[in-house]
Order: sequence, then C-alpha cells, then structure tokens
Amino acid sequence: MSDDLFAGGPPVKRKRHPIRNIIVTLVIIGGLLIPGYLVAESLARSFATGYVQVGNQKELDVPTLDDVHVNLGKGSIILQVIQHRIKHMTVKIDSFTTDSLTGSAVFTASGVPLNTSDPVTKMGIVLTIDPDSLKAMVARASGSPNATVALVGNDVRIGTTIRLLGLRVPVSVDLVPSASHGELVFTPTAITVNKKNYTTKELRASPIGGLVGGLLKARTECVATSLPRDLVLTDLAVTNDHLVISVAGSGVSLSGLSTKGTCTTG
Repeated sequence: MSDDLFAGGPPVKRKRHPIRNIIVTLVIIGGLLIPGYLVAESLARSFATGYVQVGNQKELDVPTLDDVHVNLGKGSIILQVIQHRIKHMTVKIDSFTTDSLTGSAVFTASGVPLNTSDPVTKMGIVLTIDPDSLKAMVARASGSPNATVALVGNDVRIGTTIRLLGLRVPVSVDLVPSASHGELVFTPTAITVNKKNYTTKELRASPIGGLVGGLLKARTECVATSLPRDLVLTDLAVTNDHLVISVAGSGVSLSGLSTKGTCTTG
C-alpha cells in the first residue's frame, strides 16, 4: 500500500482577523486603564469638593466646615479641571449668619473658574432666614421697641399700641415683604385699630386717618450690608414661617463674596 495514504496534505493556512485582534487588545488595555481612571476621577472629585468647601467657608464666613455641603454635579471632574472651569456646583450651608441675618443658604454657580479671582458665569444665593431673626428685623424696622411680630401666611404682622385722643389703643398692621435697591420693604396692606379692620385706603379716608398716618408708611430694612456687594437682591417672600431672600449676579468672583454692599438710600 502506498505511503501516500498516510501522508498529510499541504498545511492549512489559518485566517487572520486583525480587527478582532485590535478589539481584544483595546479591551485588555481598557480593562487596565479604566480602574485607574476611576480612581483618579474619585481623587480629583474629592480634592475639588474640599477645595470648594474650604473656599466657601472662608468667603461666606461660615462658622464650621461641617456646615458646608458641596455638590459638583455630573461629568468628569478631571476634564473640567483641564478646562480650568467647573461647569456647575451647588453649595448648601446649614447655618449661615451675616450681621443681623441668621438661617441657612443655598449657593449655586455655573462656569466656576479654578482661580477664585476670575469671574463666574452665573451665581445665585437663596437665604432662608429663621423666624426669630425675621421677627427681630421687623421689630427694628417698625421703630417701636415694644412691638410684637407674628407671621401670618405670607405676611408679617406687627402688633403695638398707639396714643389716640389721649387713650392707648391696640393696633396691628399686616405687611407684605418685597425687595428694592438692597433693602427689604414691608408695605402695609391691612390694619386693625382697636379691633376694627381697615384697608390702607379705608384708613386714610376715615376720621382718624390723619392721626394714624404713620401706620400707613412702608418699613424698610437694609440688608445689602449683610450680602455680597456684587450680587443683586432679586426676590423676597415669607414662606413656611421663614423669610426667603434671593440674590443673583453674573461676572462675580468667588473671592469677592466677602465684600459686602451698601443701600442706595443710605
């Protein structure tokens, strides 16, 4: 029998798959690099969060670092650091005190440069003033050291007594808060004199209107001196027994937050 029956044929050439090999190589490289990148991203986020936390504590004069909570939003912090600008951040401050205002604050900013002296694209702060601080503020604005202050829905009510025709008469005034030129403005809307209710228009037209005209005047309180100079007072409202003050601005630097403003009316 011929040995050809047991002899092997010509060698079989295996097909090469370069694309598959490239994919396998990339998967292997990715498997090695991704964990390292995730670690680096976590470290970068932790560092950036601490940096922002310390900066806000200093510039906003927050008593303790534990009161400052930072959220740098979504997206790669490493890429944002390379671009020298954080896209968006939110800072919540549990206990915030500036001059006569006490409460909490939420600070938001977009387009935040790593250099704190460079301008931020957009910035805003919402202050929630606690009831005791609000009542003390309104009592000062009322000009009556013995005035009582209560929060009624979205209004502020001042209670006091006035001398009318030689008699002491109980009076209460409901005030609506608003903001104007760095001041909080409390405008009378309803007045009770000796248990009789009046609107401001009715009181002016009443026989005692000329005697109690002072009750019809708006009360003002300057808060610009307690707020960053470069942020504008935009809104004011009483909500859930708290006074909510909103300020905002653009082109403001983080390092400028510690500089307080003034009221235009003096």
